[in-house]
Amino acid sequence: MNKDLGTEIRKERIGIGTDILIQMDKEEELPMPNKYRLAKTMAEYFIKGDYVDTLEHSKKWRGTADYWMSHLSDVCAMLREQHRYFEYVPDVGGKGFTGQWKFTSKQEYETKLRWEHADIGTRTENHNDKVTDGNEKWKLNVPVLPDVPRLTD
Repeated sequence: MNKDLGTEIRKERIGIGTDILIQMDKEEELPMPNKYRLAKTMAEYFIKGDYVDTLEHSKKWRGTADYWMSHLSDVCAMLREQHRYFEYVPDVGGKGFTGQWKFTSKQEYETKLRWEHADIGTRTENHNDKVTDGNEKWKLNVPVLPDVPRLTD
């Protein structure tokens, strides 16, 4: 199988996952309390919705709970490309790691992203600055060295 076909198959399968999550939202199955239950429900929707892998030259494939568990981040990334934000949102004031998987607004997604990355101290900018690695970013003056003469003539 060539690389382009493999990429196309992967995109098609992740697209099926986005369709399943959108369908789950329409049927008010969301939010879900944990990733395991979400993946299991996605697998049930795959069977119930009679989704098929429509690409030629691909092997028979079924979207199992294990597949959705390991590719959920890819499904979320594809949904973000469509300007839909499906994320794990921790409960406010909850004890431990409690929260829910659900669709959120762009503002909620950005707030969560800022909160998760607030403790990263390797850069000096705030979240509104663009990250570049140029000389201006680090205020460095790199000296220009003259050419080194040849050792043997």
